[in-house]
Amino acid sequence: VLWGHFEHALFMSATLGDPTVLATKLGIPIEAVTYLDVPSIFPIVNRPVFYWPLVKVSRNCTEGDWDRLAQGISFLASQAGLQDKKAIVHTGSFAIAERLYARLVKTSDRYILHSRASMTIDQAIMVFENSKYPIILLTPSATHGLDLPYVIGWQVIAKVPFGDLGNTVVRARREYKLDGKPFGRRAYDADAMNTVVQAIGRGVRAPDDRCVTYVLDQNWWPLYKRAYTPESFQQAVRWLKVGAT
Repeated sequence: VLWGHFEHALFMSATLGDPTVLATKLGIPIEAVTYLDVPSIFPIVNRPVFYWPLVKVSRNCTEGDWDRLAQGISFLASQAGLQDKKAIVHTGSFAIAERLYARLVKTSDRYILHSRASMTIDQAIMVFENSKYPIILLTPSATHGLDLPYVIGWQVIAKVPFGDLGNTVVRARREYKLDGKPFGRRAYDADAMNTVVQAIGRGVRAPDDRCVTYVLDQNWWPLYKRAYTPESFQQAVRWLKVGAT
């Protein structure tokens, strides 16, 4: 209905995601698509992504798992180069944000929580941006649409933001097959991976901005190996190996 009126259509974004999934969702034949992956002008050293597999985060996590995840965040917060910088912990859900906050607030007064019961995301961002203290915001709602150059010093992806399979619509979409192939599962993975890429992009908004991101969910590496990511993102990914916390 829309594309048929034009000979060509140009889409531009830092996070278009999987080109096949995008074209299929838009109803554009993949053979009619040319996808250009443009190199990032942001130096890799300014935007590293460290994978530190601490916990396989799921609804089956034990109290010990949540303890370990909170200890990992606390460990990072105490490191030289990070202890004096503001940070965002992307939690994937309000429930996880609350579980982690209940543990982390006992270790430091740097942590603030955005949840349905505390403050709105706009209020939380205002506090985060204006504070002169190196506070750490726990929230599931700052993965996109946030532009705070030179404010975020480091980030944590505590939970891969997969869609909620408890939602019947999300589950039905995931199980959708196209020409007998599991397109729904590919789209489900693509959405989660693209949200991670967007979240990591919150920390570096200019070529001279700097932010390091740590991915702590063990579910992320298998997703990273099977889902599409732009080359500029792949160049920034590293494994982090440190002693037990």
